[in-house]
Amino acid sequence: MIYKIDQSGKVEDIGRDTVLAICNGKSFTVKISSKTKIGIRKMFGKSGRGNIYVYRVFSILIFLLIRSCGFVVNEVIIDEEYTGQEKTLINMLSQLFTQNRSKRPEIYFARIGNKPTVHYAAYNVYKRKKKADMVINLKQILNLTTKKDRGLK
Repeated sequence: MIYKIDQSGKVEDIGRDTVLAICNGKSFTVKISSKTKIGIRKMFGKSGRGNIYVYRVFSILIFLLIRSCGFVVNEVIIDEEYTGQEKTLINMLSQLFTQNRSKRPEIYFARIGNKPTVHYAAYNVYKRKKKADMVINLKQILNLTTKKDRGLK
């Protein structure tokens, strides 16, 4: 069974929350607040690796979404949010799944658009019409970043 993942509110837009949804008949959503994203951005800025923070956080959100949804996810199509960065994202996701001893699903990227159920699952949480199934906090992000990401040795 192939699941789809969509995002509402870009990670790099620190003035707004970000919501990711996974869906194939049933859906699950995660949200990260703008306040949490500001804290993450500060952390990555200190490391001198600010340019990759968006991809690292996006990868972590995808990982937490897949790990927490309760679905058996063998294949996933992720909406093309960061065109040209697919290899970087797959490498980061592979690293997260390996480090956390989890089976990585097959990952594909494609344009999902604004009509599929997964888009509305994310968008309705983003617009506060529904509550997220899980709210991601700074500690959860920090637990999945490397010391290098945080500017530590």
